[in-house]
Amino acid sequence: MSCSLTNFGRIQDIDAVKRFLFPNIEGDLASSATSSDGWDDADWKWQEDDFEVNDKEETDGKKAQEKSWFQDCCISLSPTHDILVITYEEKAVFLTQKWDEEEESGTGYKYHISFKRNFNTIEGEHISSVMCVPLASQKRSSQGGPDWTCIMIGLTSGYVHMYTESGCLLISQLLHEEPVLKLKCRTYEIPRHSGVAEQMEELTILYPTVLVTIDGFSLFQSLRACRNQVARAAASGSDCIQPPPLAYKKWNLQDQEKKNDIVSTGVTTPCSFDQMSTASILGGYNATVKPSPPASSKYVTSGYAPYVGFYFALEGSVQPLMSDVALAVASKLKTALFTAASGWFGFKSSGEDQSNGSKRKPKVEPANSLGIRFGLPDLRRHGNSITLSPSRTLAVTNDSFGRVILIDVTRGVAIRVWKGYRDAQCGWIQVTETERDKTETPNKKGSWQTKSKGPSRSAVFLVIYAPRRGILEVWNIQQGPRVAAFNVDKSCRLVCPGYYIMGLNSTTAKTAHPPSFQSCLLQPDGFIKTITIPFHLALSDKNSKRARDIHLLKKITLSLQTADTQNGQWEESIMQTLLNMKIPSLKQQALEKTLHAKGLNSSFLTKVVTEIADQICSQDIQYRSYESKRLLHYCNVQLQLLYAYTAIKKVNEINGSAISEDDGARQSIEQVLMSVLTITKTEVEDLLNLLNDYQQVHSTRVHFQPDFMINTSSFIKCFDVDCYNHNEIDKHSEEQTRNLSTLIQTHLHGSLSDEQTLRLGGFMFKSILAGSSSINDFSVALKSIGLAPQVLMSVLLQLWLSSEELLQNLTSLCNLKDLMIEISQIVERNESVPTADTLSPWWQMVRDTLSKTTSVCTGLTAAMVARSVAMAMRLPMQGTDSKQIQEKFQEEDTEKDIDDTEMEKVSIDKSSESLISEEWVSVSLDIEQWNLLVDQLQDITAISCLLMVKPTKLPASTETAASKAWSSSQDSTLYTAIENLQNIEVSVDKMLHGGRGIVSEIIAKWVAKYGIPPSMLADSSPSVQEVYEDTINKEEKDRIYGSLSALRMRFPSSLEPDVLYSHSTWQYIVMWNKTPEVSQYLQQALFHLSFIKNTVLQHGICYMMWHTFLVKKVSAAAYLMEKVGKAPKDRLCRKDIGMSEIALGQFLDLACETLLKLYQIEVEASAVPAFSIEDTWQKISGPTSIAELAIDQPQCNYPLVDLHRQLCTIMHAVMVFGMRSVKPMSLFDSKGRNALFKDLSSNPQLPTHEIDVKLLSARQQILCRIISSAVSSLPITANANTTHMAMEWPNKVLQLGLSLDVDVDVLKRHYVCQLYGSGYDAMAQEVLVTVHEHAEMGSQLLDVVGQRLSHVVVNPDASSLGKLSRLPPSLISWIKSLNAVDLRNRKTPLQDTAILIGHIVNQLPEDHVQYSLAIQLVEAVDALM
Repeated sequence: MSCSLTNFGRIQDIDAVKRFLFPNIEGDLASSATSSDGWDDADWKWQEDDFEVNDKEETDGKKAQEKSWFQDCCISLSPTHDILVITYEEKAVFLTQKWDEEEESGTGYKYHISFKRNFNTIEGEHISSVMCVPLASQKRSSQGGPDWTCIMIGLTSGYVHMYTESGCLLISQLLHEEPVLKLKCRTYEIPRHSGVAEQMEELTILYPTVLVTIDGFSLFQSLRACRNQVARAAASGSDCIQPPPLAYKKWNLQDQEKKNDIVSTGVTTPCSFDQMSTASILGGYNATVKPSPPASSKYVTSGYAPYVGFYFALEGSVQPLMSDVALAVASKLKTALFTAASGWFGFKSSGEDQSNGSKRKPKVEPANSLGIRFGLPDLRRHGNSITLSPSRTLAVTNDSFGRVILIDVTRGVAIRVWKGYRDAQCGWIQVTETERDKTETPNKKGSWQTKSKGPSRSAVFLVIYAPRRGILEVWNIQQGPRVAAFNVDKSCRLVCPGYYIMGLNSTTAKTAHPPSFQSCLLQPDGFIKTITIPFHLALSDKNSKRARDIHLLKKITLSLQTADTQNGQWEESIMQTLLNMKIPSLKQQALEKTLHAKGLNSSFLTKVVTEIADQICSQDIQYRSYESKRLLHYCNVQLQLLYAYTAIKKVNEINGSAISEDDGARQSIEQVLMSVLTITKTEVEDLLNLLNDYQQVHSTRVHFQPDFMINTSSFIKCFDVDCYNHNEIDKHSEEQTRNLSTLIQTHLHGSLSDEQTLRLGGFMFKSILAGSSSINDFSVALKSIGLAPQVLMSVLLQLWLSSEELLQNLTSLCNLKDLMIEISQIVERNESVPTADTLSPWWQMVRDTLSKTTSVCTGLTAAMVARSVAMAMRLPMQGTDSKQIQEKFQEEDTEKDIDDTEMEKVSIDKSSESLISEEWVSVSLDIEQWNLLVDQLQDITAISCLLMVKPTKLPASTETAASKAWSSSQDSTLYTAIENLQNIEVSVDKMLHGGRGIVSEIIAKWVAKYGIPPSMLADSSPSVQEVYEDTINKEEKDRIYGSLSALRMRFPSSLEPDVLYSHSTWQYIVMWNKTPEVSQYLQQALFHLSFIKNTVLQHGICYMMWHTFLVKKVSAAAYLMEKVGKAPKDRLCRKDIGMSEIALGQFLDLACETLLKLYQIEVEASAVPAFSIEDTWQKISGPTSIAELAIDQPQCNYPLVDLHRQLCTIMHAVMVFGMRSVKPMSLFDSKGRNALFKDLSSNPQLPTHEIDVKLLSARQQILCRIISSAVSSLPITANANTTHMAMEWPNKVLQLGLSLDVDVDVLKRHYVCQLYGSGYDAMAQEVLVTVHEHAEMGSQLLDVVGQRLSHVVVNPDASSLGKLSRLPPSLISWIKSLNAVDLRNRKTPLQDTAILIGHIVNQLPEDHVQYSLAIQLVEAVDALM
């Protein structure tokens, strides 16, 4: 890696900046552009040759002037690169940084003009210096970062102005009556070590004869206060602020004729020797020395006579000048007193006095003399500028002779000179080492550990820009060479701020980000470029070998990016570059990049690695470093992998067949499976049926066959070659020295993804499993990789479990068995073939992998194959006894010749036959574990067959009437929520850790996901189930019944109907709790709850539903209604309850139904159920099942349940009818309110029948309002077949009235009146017969009749006028006094009114005061008819 000059940002409209600052240049260009309007076409017959030279010189001069405008400006870029300021004479432009996401050229930061103005407040005043200082943020969230940027401008009048980014003036102060030459700033930096003193912040202002310094802390506080004052003034609409004057120190720098620039190196303390030598020189023999050296601030100036001057100002010798502060305070005091006096005596100050006061010139304090300590005298040399290094120990100056001189400011000497750099601009860049030097030492375990040498190193580079030569150079300091050079434009500007954020301290500086740039180059076309320097360029000559290798590493990287594999010269160049590298660690990095490059063939990579290994082996072992040994080991591992890759690739390219066609013709699939899996024919038939069921329901997806042929780089990336410790590397190095070829164990990379593992497994095993390659050819290639058998088996199983298409050809099981046998033979025999009473660690690893897979079908086949392999590997061990008998027989009878091979073969064959026979009894613990796992996987596969059934709902037109009880509860909202549910995946491990109810829980999730009707889950006759089955397709219905029947045979205890209904209910209520907007989930939960036959279990589930999910939302809704006193709006419902207004009404209805079910359950009607588990799943552990929790729930307090039901019914009515001025909890007394939302099994004090009259009246009023609202919601036109939701509410209110001790007869009378007022006379007559207070009822109905007749009297027609005239006047007056507006239906037929008045006469006794009125109404109605 080398130096680079990269684009950092760009000035968006550089022409606009130039037009504002230099309008004359644009005018000249415009005039020259318009000067050729037709004049060149005229034939003036002049000799143009005489003017060609002058025109060319004039054009070049204009172009140079157009570009040189950048050199004449004062430019400052904030260290946080957010503000750029460009000034010329009296004009200034502020540019703000903005990020452009659409920029593709790498210059995303663009600077736009945010403020521009003319600053000539005084005639002839120009801007002489500018500086952008970012101020630290005081907010805790952005601690250590910049808050805003202050722009400081120095003028030729001596004023210093300080502005915000928007151009608002904060401080303006005259410090000295001379032009400001330079503005410099020093900010806080964390000391690199304890020997360096902390440097305080300081602002330095240089005038031709004096130096002004301002403490950074006081300046920071003043700027913040002024900015806050400006903000308050803008908020109040005022533009008048009173900035406080600054406290400063002022020095008259003597003994130097001219000063052009200055730097402040901070406070320094001399050592004791320098202190004593200075005291001896000044004071002689009798000089006294202070015990502590005095601290002083060092200032270094650049100018003339002397060329460089060193000034030391003792700390504390001069106090800050406070006269301006005192003057300001006195002025304010005087103004306040004068204003008060003018108010007392009735006069005010004139405007002329105020204007004179405002124009009064501020007082300028005299400077304190500061003599020069020493300097660098050179009478002919004039210093133009001086720049301090970041370490504050070096400074660089440029002079009038075109020299750049490096100065050691600590010793005060010039240490290096560069010639030929006229008008040079200098800057500094400090680079910190990105990685610390590390040393490796072996620890106790033999591996190597890394220790750091200490803090990171840093290096300082000098940047010199020579505008006349158009070159930018980077030099290594102090005596180092030039490390980089760039050709740039001759009109650029080099910007080096030399400071960072003002206002930081030792705490906030630790969290501050490093500066975005230290030196940057501004081009006249608007581009801003930064300089990037790598740390290794600062290394000395003795370490230049590393820099050379880094360069070669970069060269190899670039070559690999443009690889030409067909060119032999390119390959030779890569190899020679690798061999020329000296440092082993960098050579290993280069080799790793080469191996990981795409497109390179394995033969070339093998050649490269072999050459590097041979180069290391040619070295003497005694002089071989550890890094060389590590590289040699790396090469040998890579060679082993390359050889293995080549061998496997060769095997994959050979097309063959694992089973010939003749063998396939001779043996049927059943015989093949019996031989491969070592099972009986019955077990084969069961397996084939199970696989057939699985393939029928398994969703087949169209997918392309993956390409498992991977390239060399992808194969090598799968392996981790950096995981070897020191002992392994030394051991391998010794073996290489003794020419021993041993296989190195390799390891897969820890961060290998599943997809990469599948591709690697497909490359290694896919051709063998598909039968296109022979296992004999693959055996050698498999072992040459060096992977552990556990890793090989894991990769093989992961490939098999993810390749369900291999099950379409069951002969692939033979190939899988061959692979497992080949891999298992690598394992030590005591691990793969244990004793009868122990478990094999090898096969236990395989069982753990298969128990965790969710691909249960492929897992089942793999488990059966692995079991067969384990049983086959135990055969030689079982034949050991027969072999011992054979040897004993040979010793006793030497005459009988027995062939050992035939004997062993006969014993293995007999053992194999006994394994297949049904009389075989396995006594091995390991085989028993395999049998258990196979049975569990068969159960899981049966469950998966059911879970993959996805029933679809039939259209509504095809449903029968009997099925609509179920489908009415299903709607589009429910099905939309169901589609968002995740797929249900099962595994043996999940089942074993899911608790005793895991089977029912999994089936319940499937039921809830697809909305299976509860009748289909019951094990009952088809006649009962046909009620709800018509909503599902017949084919799918048969498939569901078949899968459920098969599951019930496997899980007779876990899938009992009541247990399954309990888990389905709970699954629905859990889904509702996650999405309360879908009330259908809660409705389905109650529907499944009603199918539970055991009342103890039903009571426990309902009890848990209330206390776990419902009571919280019911209480929240109750307190919310109590607070607002009406039906809450949607916003409040979502905020306090977590559901919408519509969903809340539905929820309260279902909550009432839940409490009603709980109130009606008779627990004593059933016995407590007992739950059991199948033998195969006895080792299940985990949480307690829902059914077991339900039967442990206590019996509820029924009066307390009824109390909650009353509250929920009232709340439901409030939400349905949108009632106002209702507080439901206020309808209960103090005992009732205290008992609400308590545990339903508790026994709190409940309300008695002794109720307060006011409370009873409030209850009666609310219930009457509910009846009125319900009747009002009925349609006006009554019909005989009218059915409406509101018709149910009066009956609910009557039942509620009984519970609340309200007079039900009052509610009935009100209900009858409301029905007659709405025109529902037939319904009213049905209720009328149940009223007990006949006289009161008749009296109330008289008003209804009068209101009906009032409509006829007030709005009579022509035929009714004569009839009305015959009525008694008193009756007419009574009818007119009634208002017919209270009636909903005013157009009731007179026949219905006649029937109603007849009922009234029957209701009233003859001695009633209104009986005569009723008789008159009978006559009147008869007269009107």
